[in-house]
Amino acid sequence: CFACFCLKLLDQLLFTFNGSIQGKGIIAANGCEASLFEPNGLQKLNCVEPNYGDFFDNRTLRRMSRIIKLGATSAFMALKDANITQPDAIIVGTGFGCLEDTSMFLTKMINNKEELLNPTPFIFSTHNSISGILGILLQSNGYNNTFSHRNFAFESSLLDALILLYEEEIKVALVGAVDELTHDSFEILNKLGYYKGKTAGEGASFFVLSSKKEEHSIAKLKAVKFYSNYSIDEMKINTTNFLIENGIDKVDKLIIGSNKENIELADAIMIETLKMQDKTIFFKHFCGEFPSSSGFAFGVACSVIKKERLKNILIYNQYDDGNNHSFILLSAC
Repeated sequence: CFACFCLKLLDQLLFTFNGSIQGKGIIAANGCEASLFEPNGLQKLNCVEPNYGDFFDNRTLRRMSRIIKLGATSAFMALKDANITQPDAIIVGTGFGCLEDTSMFLTKMINNKEELLNPTPFIFSTHNSISGILGILLQSNGYNNTFSHRNFAFESSLLDALILLYEEEIKVALVGAVDELTHDSFEILNKLGYYKGKTAGEGASFFVLSSKKEEHSIAKLKAVKFYSNYSIDEMKINTTNFLIENGIDKVDKLIIGSNKENIELADAIMIETLKMQDKTIFFKHFCGEFPSSSGFAFGVACSVIKKERLKNILIYNQYDDGNNHSFILLSAC
């Protein structure tokens, strides 16, 4: 179909384009900007939240739900890190959206028998509330988009930003990933088997991407690619092809989602395929399991690249028992 042709064409174009990462802002279970994360071994991990008063006044904070505070604060941290006041585009990825507001609205609707409802929780329950609030706070009238593509929400946001930068529609993009963990969501998802024995988590990660390398640039984003409905065996071939398409024969580090003590089959095969047994970073036992956790992995990759000046580092993300896969390739500037 025409859509498939366009996606293949975009893949070919994106492999020749590099986006420069100018700044980052991370809010995670281990704190805000930690470069060395410590595993907690808990059943669920909530973010260590910053002092929101350092970023917003009390009147603004009263109108924000918790997930919007997380997203907006990490976005402002990224902009400050990049020394940029206003981006040309705001792109956010979230798998679950604003769960607390959704739960609040549904609970009040049931308790009040659908009468005399406060519309505010409903307004803020939509997935694009975070990007919308950021647009208002930053007085940005430019491109504003939200992706809710399950576990590939953050990767979709990155890909969208790269397309806009490549086509010179924008010069600077604010790209982020946000998901929250609430009491209700944990109970429901745990009963549905979403976590499968893993630690539940949440987090907010934002990055400033530019088409030009600056003196303070953290790293270079070289490629983003998805593989949907591919078996684990097929991914062996796709992995080799991905490296060839990007002009490299090996990576210096592999960042992967499994817990080091409980490596999933797809992740184990990826480690074996790339021969990265001693060069793999496991990240989900640091931040927990949530749809946009690859945003946290992206932040870890930026910290590692900045510290070690690696030539190539690959983030591998997979879900649905290894049927859907994604690659994010970064390198030192």
